[in-house]
Amino acid sequence: MTPCPPTPFLGVHLFDLEERVAGPTVRHLSRILGGPSIFAAALAKEFEGSVMPPFVIGPFALALPWLEASIGLLILVGAFTRFALLGGALLIVVLTFGATVHQDWDIAGLQLVYAVVYFGLLALVQRNRLSLDFLAHSRRPTETNVSTKERRNEAS
Repeated sequence: MTPCPPTPFLGVHLFDLEERVAGPTVRHLSRILGGPSIFAAALAKEFEGSVMPPFVIGPFALALPWLEASIGLLILVGAFTRFALLGGALLIVVLTFGATVHQDWDIAGLQLVYAVVYFGLLALVQRNRLSLDFLAHSRRPTETNVSTKERRNEAS
């Protein structure tokens, strides 16, 4: 018996959507769980013929999965959001530089899309209401909150 092909839901194949959403997460997680040294060795081999020196590629490739995971987690929960977005934007600049040195134009174009997304998120970070940053900031008494409370007490 042959399996049925996936049927589209609202014009989107759910398997394709799942692969596009969960695929990168699984790949990044596998870089950490599978051992960053395996990923670093593969990346070093991929950049062998480029102008990038191996003493730069090796340590960067070892740190990359941890950087991606920590920045992604901070952005996801909204902790230190501005710092995480700046770190992510800087990481995208470095990855775009590496993709252009390697002359992988498809990846470089994708990195530029991520750069635009980071720019938009940084521009709107002040409006972020669904984050730990907002929760922590709203519970902290500020000068405005204190003066408003004092005015209310004086008025009554």
